[in-house]
Amino acid sequence: MTKAEQKLHSDAEKLRNQIAAAQAVVDGLQAKLNRIERKLTGEPPKETGLDLLWNAAPAMARTRSSKFKCRQAWNRIPENERPRFGEIMNALRAWSRCWDWKKDGGMFVPGLHKWIAERRFESLPEDTAGSAARKFETAQKSTPAAAEPDPDAAPDLDSMPATADDIKAAFAPLRSMFPSTRVNS
Repeated sequence: MTKAEQKLHSDAEKLRNQIAAAQAVVDGLQAKLNRIERKLTGEPPKETGLDLLWNAAPAMARTRSSKFKCRQAWNRIPENERPRFGEIMNALRAWSRCWDWKKDGGMFVPGLHKWIAERRFESLPEDTAGSAARKFETAQKSTPAAAEPDPDAAPDLDSMPATADDIKAAFAPLRSMFPSTRVNS
């Protein structure tokens, strides 16, 4: 590709981004005007598809984004390539159930605008919530490994110390490791 062609591609991309930003501003102004007109007429507010998508998104995705950025990302997608509303909502639901989005309290959930811009709605996640954990548990059960205690299992009450003397005896090895720590006897 020649330098002139590269410059043309670069200029075209810049113009597409400017058009998307301008369209997002126009959409925001149109929504504001519609709200004002509905207040004047007493008509109940109407939610757009983007509003419904915003409300259905996980809280972390909304925290890391804004409606303006989502409108910009949506407007960058050519109209003939945009998915139907049902398809994008189903994809969002699938991603919301995905183990990667649920682990560590949702720390790996991208901003909604990024999810739209990267067109993640076009491909569904491989694992939904719990399936990765189930695969892990199944692999552990099928592998003959040393018996480790299950952190989710109920504690064995028979093996737990019942009295204060039993508890002191259980901690006796620790006392020798930490001699400066005073435990009342």
